[in-house]
Amino acid sequence: NLIAIYSALINSLPQEEGNIKKKGLKLTMGPLIKIPSKKEEILNKIALLESIDEEDFTDISIRLFGAPNKESLGECEKNLIEIDKKTLHQEKEDEIYSAEDAKIIFEKVFESYRLKNWKVKIKEEMVSDCVAGKNNRLFVREKAKFSKKRIESLTIHEIETHILTAENGKTQPYEIFNKGLANYLPIQEGLAMYNVEKQQGVPFRNNYRVMANVIAINKALTSSFVDLDFGIDGITSCHKMAFLIS
Repeated sequence: NLIAIYSALINSLPQEEGNIKKKGLKLTMGPLIKIPSKKEEILNKIALLESIDEEDFTDISIRLFGAPNKESLGECEKNLIEIDKKTLHQEKEDEIYSAEDAKIIFEKVFESYRLKNWKVKIKEEMVSDCVAGKNNRLFVREKAKFSKKRIESLTIHEIETHILTAENGKTQPYEIFNKGLANYLPIQEGLAMYNVEKQQGVPFRNNYRVMANVIAINKALTSSFVDLDFGIDGITSCHKMAFLIS
């Protein structure tokens, strides 16, 4: 049940936002689970869009999505250095599937789950190789190359976690479970990585793509564009690897 705890009662139902002290979910025989402010999250997203090309863009981005901490960064650098380079080269050689090939495979997965409302669309301009988007679309970057293992991983991550969660949310009595509660993204990404790890039997310390992203993000946040040049003195081999992978 969705519960609101008010600061005070007035003549009619106290709908004013300032009068709501706490919002939460009450599960049967369980404690009240506090719901962070969805409004605050949306306002931060709007502020981020409005700050494009402005000096405060990075600060707002960190406020919304966070930034790598020292402990996580150190662990990722350590694990990435220890990964067998032959593994990276082998996966590169195994990238024999084009975006069109991946599209056909993903469409068959949708068919197996009877998700007739979901479509796969190939896009020319994308940062990620594959991502679940709005309006029931799974986007694939036009020039991306995939190995069989990567396609299986993306199926678990994007379809069997993100998309199935969204579809389940659509059947719930409250629309918020479809759109997502405030700060739902870290939970969703954590679940997706956990599912990939368990279903593929690959421990997190071997997930070099995720660790490379952490290192690359930290380097981008703490360096100038000039410093991000691979030829600059002082950049470590670990950082070079992170940027090349991510």
